Amino acid sequence: PVFIEHIKPLLNDSEWQVRAAAVEVVGKIELPQVPDMLVPKLQDPSPLVRQAAIGTLGTRLYNSPRLVSSFIERLKVESDPWAKQLTAWSLKTVPTSQVESVRPLINQTVPEVDAVVIVPGVYKIIQNKNDVGRNLNYDSTKDWPIRRIWALTGVDVFEQPWSGKYGDVK
Repeated sequence: PVFIEHIKPLLNDSEWQVRAAAVEVVGKIELPQVPDMLVPKLQDPSPLVRQAAIGTLGTRLYNSPRLVSSFIERLKVESDPWAKQLTAWSLKTVPTSQVESVRPLINQTVPEVDAVVIVPGVYKIIQNKNDVGRNLNYDSTKDWPIRRIWALTGVDVFEQPWSGKYGDVK
């Protein structure tokens, strides 16, 4: 609890990178006040901060019905495509009449899928095309909130090995 008091001011820092990092740190703490601290970040000016908040809160949505209305409102107004998809996937984890009222928008935003294939190492390449020290055996996607959200919706996640050479996916 003392630790959280030191992090709380960083949620409103002037730099979006600091706010996004603070959201991710606070989101890893299992305390009842965490969702209330992060809900305002669903409206942050930076899409990357919103993505962090949506991913963090989205993994808790099925256990926190009080967050559903905030996610429904976010889905209706979100302009960032990835944040909107994260919001829709998160709402898919909650079987309530409130969510059913926006089911057409959810279905329009994200497809119905049974499985997703992830290629370890690709995320690092996307983030930094000059990264020659990437570890293709480590799947950085294991930490992605969307991966946990997919699991909650019953989507199977498969990993496809890759050598690191373009055009060489087994």
